This record gives sequence, structure tokens and C-alpha cells, in this order.
Amino acid sequence: MKAVYAMGMKVGSAALSYLFLFSLSNTLEIGALGLFLFAYTVFTVLVQVSKSGVDLVLIKAVTSRPSLSDVKGIFASNILLILTVSAICSAMFLGASSYGVFDVVDTKEKNLGFSLVLIAVVIISVIQVFGALFQSRYKVVAQYWAMNVGLMAFLSAGLGAFIFLGMPLGFLDICALFLACSLLVMISVLMVFYRQFGKELAAPPTSAEQEKSSVYQTFKNNTPYIAAALLTIFLQWMPNLLGGVFMTEEELGGLGVSLRLSIASNFPFLAFAALAAPAMARYLHADNVEGLRSSYLTYHAISVSFASAVLIFFTVFSDFMLGMFGVHGYEDLLVLCTLSWWVRVAVGPVGTILMLSGKYRMAISSLLVSVVICSGVFVFGYPSLGVNAAGWALLAGAAQLSIFNAIQAYRISGALYASPVYFYFGISSLFRKLLMKKYG
Repeated sequence: MKAVYAMGMKVGSAALSYLFLFSLSNTLEIGALGLFLFAYTVFTVLVQVSKSGVDLVLIKAVTSRPSLSDVKGIFASNILLILTVSAICSAMFLGASSYGVFDVVDTKEKNLGFSLVLIAVVIISVIQVFGALFQSRYKVVAQYWAMNVGLMAFLSAGLGAFIFLGMPLGFLDICALFLACSLLVMISVLMVFYRQFGKELAAPPTSAEQEKSSVYQTFKNNTPYIAAALLTIFLQWMPNLLGGVFMTEEELGGLGVSLRLSIASNFPFLAFAALAAPAMARYLHADNVEGLRSSYLTYHAISVSFASAVLIFFTVFSDFMLGMFGVHGYEDLLVLCTLSWWVRVAVGPVGTILMLSGKYRMAISSLLVSVVICSGVFVFGYPSLGVNAAGWALLAGAAQLSIFNAIQAYRISGALYASPVYFYFGISSLFRKLLMKKYG
């Protein structure tokens, strides 16, 4: 049932994201759209940088302790750490914008809008800690509300109200709406958190000694996750970030729409990987290799089937899909971006397995090589390939990362997720479960 909830929330999150993007693309002219999508990419990157793998840290901490009252110190120090990191990152980007590093942010109005989005970075970054806590306790609806659904719901409703009232919208208006919706999400998450865990956190520790952690100690413990999170973010968003230096606003708009459409191929993968992470942590802690292998069997079959269907659909109907968002001429880019996600889905949650099993140096080294490959392909390929260099860069980075991590995860779990045999076992397991549910 939790898998159904997770998939439902992921689909809901995607639907709201695309509703917002569709409404935005049909409201703003392409230049303003490209500028906002660049600002939104910076927002996404900084939030992911700030949370720095805190989801895996809290999962490991909570699953090994009977009560949340035993990890109050870890929870509080993670909030303070993320608050500090997000504020520093936002200030750095604000300074870079003010000094003209980004050519597309070249007026006072654009700088003001960019500043509002950077304030939202701090708010949403802190909310991610609460989302990670919800995830560790299998509060699926609350988890997805905190991590994305809430923001997209408020943004879609707010933008819809503006459109319904016939009010003109520009870049600055959308940025102000973005900040207001972030504050609403913060209020709603705090209310849910207090209702779900207020009494448990207020209770005395169940163990003899509550685990405490300073911000410095938390940062030290999180260092491997911080490094892995940073590299993963740069790998995913490098072309878009570099695009702020090389590309025009129109190209940024086409790239932004293509990237966000391509992410549709990995919705089940992201939902199921997050859902399976606590179980994987327990199996690894108990050295239960068989349990680890079987924990993602059915999820993998569903994820690969869905990603393959989306890849085929986008290949055939790429012009139609991009046209819905007012973008044309980026069909090859959309297919390349989707293919890069398919490669990562095909090998399963191998990066998560490496991190949860403590193979930090191995995972980080692989990510570092992928980032270098991705950056190099984009920078040297852009003069001749144009915006399509972004797609080839993502595909090259994903291929290297997936192959290396799949081999290392096989040595740990004995499961080669990319194997057709493993996919067959997953499909068979899925059908057995469906038949048992129907016929008992």
C-alpha cells in the first residue's frame, strides 16, 4: 500500500509540476520563461546542495533507534546545518548575480526577482529536513508534500488565480509568487510535523543516552553525503548551469523544458528508490544480502517498464510534447535527455546501495569522473552541436556513472539490476503478487 501511495504522490507531484510549467509557458514570453527556468534551476541546485544527503543520514539514524526522542540532537543539528549552508549558498549566488556573472540577469528588476527565489532557497532547504524525517517513518504523503507537492500545489493554484483574474504576469511577479508559496509550504509542514511527532519528540529518550550532535559533528558525519550530493546535482544540472554563461534566454527556455519533461521517465524510479531506502539500510545493517536483493525486485521491473514507455513516447511525439509548452526545435535534445535518465533507471538504485553500505570513496570517485565527462562534453561540444551538446553531455555522464556503480553494487548485493534476467524475475514477481491478490 505504501508503494501505491508513493507512486500516487510522485505522479501527483509530476502532474502539478507540468501543470505549472504548462501554464507558465503559455503566460510568459519565451525570454522571461527562460530566465525564470534558469532561476528555478539555481533554486533546485541550491536546495539539493543544502540538504546534502540528509535523507540518508536520518534514515540510518532513525532505523537504528526505537524512538525519535533518541535522535533529537541529530535532527536539530541537521536543521541548523542546512539553514547555514543554504544561507551561504544563496548569498554567494546573489553576489555573483549582482556582479554580472550571469549575462541573463542584467537589470535591477531581474536581480530583485532572482533575490526572491534565493530567499525561497533557504525556506525550502530547511523543509527538506522535515521531509527526510517523514520519509524515515514511512509518512509518504507528508514526505512528498514537504519535498515538492506542497510547493507545486500552491504555485499552480496561485498562477491559476492570476490567469483567471486576467492579471498581467512578468518575471518579477512569478518570483514573488514563488516566495509566498514557499512560506505557505513551511507553515503547513510545521503543522503536520507537530501533529505527527510533537508528543514523541517531547518524550524522554528510550535509550540510556540520547545521541547528541553539534553542527560541526553533523557536518563531519555528513561529509561523504555532502560530496556525493554535490556531484550528483552538478551532474544532473551542469548543462543548465553552464547554459547561464553560454546560452541565450531562448535556448535556456528550450533546455529547461526538455530537462523537466525528460524527468517524467524516472518518476517510479525516484518514488520506489526513496521508499526502499529504509529497508535497504536495515538489510545492510543486518548483513542480509538476500533481503537486499529482493527488496527492489518488483520496483525495478515497474521502473524500467515505465521509463522505456516514456522514452518511446517522447521519441515519437517529441514535437507535440514540446509544442504544448510553446517550445519548438529541441526534439533531439528531449530524446537525449530522456535516454540519459533511462540509462540510470535501468541499473537500479546502485548509488544508494553504495552510500548506505559505506562505500563512500567509490561512489564519490565515480560521480567525480562523470561530472568531468559531462562538463567536458558540453563545453567542447557546444560550439559545434549547439544546445544538443547538453543532451550528449548528460548521456555520457549517465553511462559512465551507471556502468561503474552497477558493477560495484553487484559485488555487494549479487544483483545485476541491468540484467534482462533480473528484469524477468521482477516482472514474474509482480504478476505473482497481482494473481495472489486477485485469487488469494
